Amino acid sequence: MAAGLGFKTFNTGDVLTAGDTNGYLMQGILVFASSAARTAALPSPDEGQACFLKDTDSFEIYTGSAWTSFTPGIDKSCRAKQNAATSIGTTFTTIAFQTEDFDTDTIHDNSTNNSRLTIKTAGKYLVGTTVTTAVNQSMAVRILYNSASVISGLQSAGNGADDSRAISTFFNFNVNDFVEVQARMGTSAANSSGDLQTNFWCFKVA
Repeated sequence: MAAGLGFKTFNTGDVLTAGDTNGYLMQGILVFASSAARTAALPSPDEGQACFLKDTDSFEIYTGSAWTSFTPGIDKSCRAKQNAATSIGTTFTTIAFQTEDFDTDTIHDNSTNNSRLTIKTAGKYLVGTTVTTAVNQSMAVRILYNSASVISGLQSAGNGADDSRAISTFFNFNVNDFVEVQARMGTSAANSSGDLQTNFWCFKVA
């Protein structure tokens, strides 16, 4: 199929040529049952062609070398939470998250490396966490990037019987980058809340 020619206004009496059909009329959103069906029907796509895949309910665009997802960023999102408490010591402790409210891009696994949110689609994300304990003492919370760099953090004194610390940051990620939540108590170990009050989330914005 020829590359798209853009937009053309057809007038009464115009002759519709094969070139016009291929260049103008065939450049809409093509719908396929799956990527396999697309490959069978369209073995040599042109750069800029777009399609919709029914099995994954996703839009894709051909870049000239590969089909890539063209899904609004908010669809790449996850919110993990606890259903079991983590004992947080006086040195930084990595917090596990055993369940999810939602996960649209297999960002989190409830059992394997369940402390992590792992980016599957590169881009700029908002990432945040809330850590809650049932004790009134100082606590530090941080978000750790690829087990190496702190990209957000907070340390503050206790301010109530049930203390929560919430932090967030905006960061540019590559595929398979991951982040974790770590917390540290000021004077003695304490359990996280073990419910939705201790959570970890991200969503793609660009």
